Amino acid sequence: MSQEQNPAQREAALKNLQTGRDLRGATKHGVFSVVKSGGAELPTITGAAAIAGDVDEALAQIARDLGGDLTGAQKEVLRACRVPMIVLRLAEAYLISNDVMDKRHRPRGILRIPASYSNVLRPNLVAPGLA
Repeated sequence: MSQEQNPAQREAALKNLQTGRDLRGATKHGVFSVVKSGGAELPTITGAAAIAGDVDEALAQIARDLGGDLTGAQKEVLRACRVPMIVLRLAEAYLISNDVMDKRHRPRGILRIPASYSNVLRPNLVAPGLA
């Protein structure tokens, strides 16, 4: 049987919930900090700068593959690919170095992220003619 919360308990619970949301970017894989900043900030985890550099080089190569003289729309579509590519590579690096299951033998929450971001990335790569 549950007990109804008084206003002070409710306010404390909401404050705790918000604090948990604010701290969410401090994870071991760095995905949330990239998403939260829109790719402007890289996490302080090992290899994040190299991953971002690899993604930037891959996007530059894609631009060269498209002929180098891109339309504004093609440039914008490729720019929109940067964050999903960084997120996917950070998730991949984390899952390679850690088990897919957590300590309680449950699938890690990060497994939902690659599916979402790959669904965003694929249409963006098809749009400029990269099918």
